[in-house]
Amino acid sequence: MDKKISTVLLIMALAACILWTGLRYLESEETGGQAGDQGISRALAVKSLALGIAEKENCRQAAGGYFAAENSSYWYVPYYNYLYQTEIMSPDQFLPEPSNAAAYLTVQEAASLWNTLGLKEMAEEAQVSDENADKPVSAAFWWKGYQAFLDKYNYSGKVQEKKLVVYATPGNASSDKWKASTSQGTFGFEGLSMDANVDQVLRVWVRGDEILRIVETLQEDVAYRNIWISRSDAGSLTALVGGVSREFLVEGVSEVETPCLADLILRKGKVQKIRVKSEEISAKVLAVREEGVELEGYGLVPYEDYFQAYHEGEAVSPAGKENIITGSSNIRFFAEDGKLCGALIGETQDPVTIRVLLENTDFSSYFHPAVELSSQQEIKMISSTGEEQSYPAGTKLRYDVSSQELQAGNRLVIQAQGGEVEIPTIGRYQGTPSYGGTLELKLTEQGIVIVNEVTLEDYLKKVVGSEMPARYGLEAAKLQAVCARSYACRQIEENACREYGAHVTDSTEFQVYNNFAPDPVSIQGVEETEGEVLRYGTEIIAAYYFSTSCGYTTDASVWGSETDAYPYLQSQQVRPFQDAETAEARIEQASRLQYESNFRSWMQESAESYEGDCQWYRWSTEEKLPEIQKRLENLQSAGKAARINIGTLKQLEVQERAPGGAVTVLQFTGDSGSVRLEGQSAIRAALGDMETVYQTNIGKESSGERDILPSAFFYLEEIRADGGVIGYRIKGGGSGHGVGMSQNGAHGMIKAGMNYRQILEYFYPGTKLEKLA
Repeated sequence: MDKKISTVLLIMALAACILWTGLRYLESEETGGQAGDQGISRALAVKSLALGIAEKENCRQAAGGYFAAENSSYWYVPYYNYLYQTEIMSPDQFLPEPSNAAAYLTVQEAASLWNTLGLKEMAEEAQVSDENADKPVSAAFWWKGYQAFLDKYNYSGKVQEKKLVVYATPGNASSDKWKASTSQGTFGFEGLSMDANVDQVLRVWVRGDEILRIVETLQEDVAYRNIWISRSDAGSLTALVGGVSREFLVEGVSEVETPCLADLILRKGKVQKIRVKSEEISAKVLAVREEGVELEGYGLVPYEDYFQAYHEGEAVSPAGKENIITGSSNIRFFAEDGKLCGALIGETQDPVTIRVLLENTDFSSYFHPAVELSSQQEIKMISSTGEEQSYPAGTKLRYDVSSQELQAGNRLVIQAQGGEVEIPTIGRYQGTPSYGGTLELKLTEQGIVIVNEVTLEDYLKKVVGSEMPARYGLEAAKLQAVCARSYACRQIEENACREYGAHVTDSTEFQVYNNFAPDPVSIQGVEETEGEVLRYGTEIIAAYYFSTSCGYTTDASVWGSETDAYPYLQSQQVRPFQDAETAEARIEQASRLQYESNFRSWMQESAESYEGDCQWYRWSTEEKLPEIQKRLENLQSAGKAARINIGTLKQLEVQERAPGGAVTVLQFTGDSGSVRLEGQSAIRAALGDMETVYQTNIGKESSGERDILPSAFFYLEEIRADGGVIGYRIKGGGSGHGVGMSQNGAHGMIKAGMNYRQILEYFYPGTKLEKLA
């Protein structure tokens, strides 16, 4: 009886083993399997070989048709297709069948591949015989040959080794099949098994964003620093790790009060310790630097090495240091041992104030050797140490780099009580400018930085008059106010001047501020559009504008930007509507000017335009080759052009244009080589400077007004002598970058009877006019 029972149990055990083996085979048939130390599946070998040669996207674009239609969606099919197409392997030898792909690569097949790739020594080292030909090649031998393959064809730099921590896979949190969230970003891991590697430190090989080999596990103990824990109870907790919400089992560890910022210490995937960062700081952000954040009342507080920032919302999400906006007061900082460990950034609020970095007299520097201040009202000064001092009206204050009040990182905040403060050491077109709001003075290694914090609406009253001539009238002022307000709000979000404690500068780098004294028309334009901005969807747009078009605008590609990020900045013709004409038709017409012959034809014809009587609607100049080459060499020295020695410059050639006709690539050819100059700013700098003389549209010469070419909307005509090219006649149109609204074009539209809302709709299609909250 016992013997019969034993036999039955043995049969059951064998059946279970067979069933388990069958299930594993079916799984590997789908995934390609991972052979570990015993061998390597054909699918993984093919993947590694294909990625050694090409990017993943190139493999996906390889022609198919080898696998049956019902099998064409398996992950390894693109890699097979690529190696079939490049004739590195044959469908006759490496069958396009799932069962074949899932099975081990044989010694004979590995040797055949190495021979095909010119790795004769590796093929010989395989020592193929009748006895081992059909046996699995060892994984170690495959990777040895693979390294030889990378070295032989200089592919080693493309396949890189990385050390990373695996945060999440589809098995525990990630929703995307074959995607793993790691400390180095998100990676694919097609054909590999990584669920068991979560919360481990691995050494891997990658090509782009795809892992092709797990080399080894380096560490099973990990510490997640400064992660956000949203929930904790007796048995588990929920935390945000690497942007992924994870559930952790907690046994024998004290429960913590949540939500909180904490370090989570794990060993083999189990929580060992939770260290909560309990010290909080809530203070106004004065500046965001590389090393830390300057906070009102605290000074510069440095970052901890593992600083983490998060966005507050319905669910907390990851953020970056760049999201810590200067001037913000809605951020909770967490600190330990005098360093910032993390930040929880409150929900975005529409801006009320803006912080402006004031440049020196000729707009050549952010830094001032000395600053003089005076006011017709009482001046109040507060230092970051808390010291307060008042000065009677008419007092003249002076600070320089040696002033004791500015030493030891001290920041001075100065404000006129009920008035404005003049700065005689700054010269503007209007003379001595004065500023409302507060002025902050901070000493740096390069000099004194001055930041003017002022309400957004008061800022605009000193921008509109500096950007749009008052003589253009109220409708133009309203138009400019909406554009300037939208642009300013977007720049506050961009936070580009955060290290100086500002959002924007007062120069053409952003918007010209307080160069001209505010005029009644500009002030009225701001007041009648108070709070109005342009939005595309829910986002406030970057409402770029410029002086004059050539009859067409361009799009964001002129800066090398993705046009999808700026769908409202479309290239289009600036002229009166034709009957039943649509915006799409105008945009399509503009796209044709990317072709040289079309652009030349447009520039040479006399078409109806809103700007036909403007000075810079058409212009021309002549430049000799030595002058152009000298500017090119200056750009090369400044790192704005490739440092290629072309010898003596012989020829220029326009190689690419953006929609609307703006030149984006210009080739310079010499007797020793050639170099491509990309980007409209660099191209304009190479072809014009302050000494360039222009013939303008109104028959007058102009020079000494601009240090670069008026625009990138131009074409070239050779100037020849003695049988060769000695220079170029540059014929162009427009003034400025050409993106968004043409201010002179808008003026022409106003004269034709259009209002500011219609003009905004014309230049920024798809946007809507809304009030700030």
